[in-house]
Amino acid sequence: MLGPQPSQGTLPGIVRADLCRFGDGRAGRHRCRHIETSIRTVRPGPPNATMLSDLRGVSPSVRSIDQSFGTLRERTAGATTEDGLMYQRRDLVHAYLGAQQRSFGGYYAESPTFNGALKAHYLSLLDGLQRLFGVILDGDLGANPKPALLMLFRSTADSLLTLRTPWSGFLEAGLIHRNLEEAGEWGVRVTRAGERINAALTDAREGHLDMLDALVAAMLGDRADLTITEADVRAAGIDILAEPNPTEYPLFDA
Repeated sequence: MLGPQPSQGTLPGIVRADLCRFGDGRAGRHRCRHIETSIRTVRPGPPNATMLSDLRGVSPSVRSIDQSFGTLRERTAGATTEDGLMYQRRDLVHAYLGAQQRSFGGYYAESPTFNGALKAHYLSLLDGLQRLFGVILDGDLGANPKPALLMLFRSTADSLLTLRTPWSGFLEAGLIHRNLEEAGEWGVRVTRAGERINAALTDAREGHLDMLDALVAAMLGDRADLTITEADVRAAGIDILAEPNPTEYPLFDA
């Protein structure tokens, strides 16, 4: 069955680490994760004043928090209209990326139960959209009429999924930030360099996603602008698993 309106994605790694700067240890991670979960479950739309106030209250040093919300939409699978969910080719790309269970799609490093449910959702979404769009992205190259483009698509996806910054992977960074503040001008240089790296990574992610979208459009041909409706999904007898709600799963069950 079709799931409810999907939740949104996670903040970029450097912003997420900064949000946790005042929390050390397991308790600090819980505070960080609680805020990130709250962000992920909001409905599509610009961040409201309360959300931004909550985030700035945790980390006043986050300078680009408003812009950061622009990346949250990457995980929205399908747009909601009066006629229900509607899917376009960007949703096909995001379903493929999410099904890889890597750095895209809202997975949590310490939540294997939630991650398993999330991957099942992406796999069912990918399978359904591939059938409806009439293209295979995750099967044998020979199943795609343009295997060379599919090879480049997979290479581009792998490149996107390996992007990272020096802050990637930190569940909390409070001690690091305190040490940087104590380091004076050297700490300032580190922070500014990190901001440049994060900006470059954001540009790289956008470029990868644009390239993936164009490659899928080229493979789809005259179906590139096809829109799949909820009625189309039901008529084809396709069962897309609901996207799991992270608040209904244990945060740390690794």
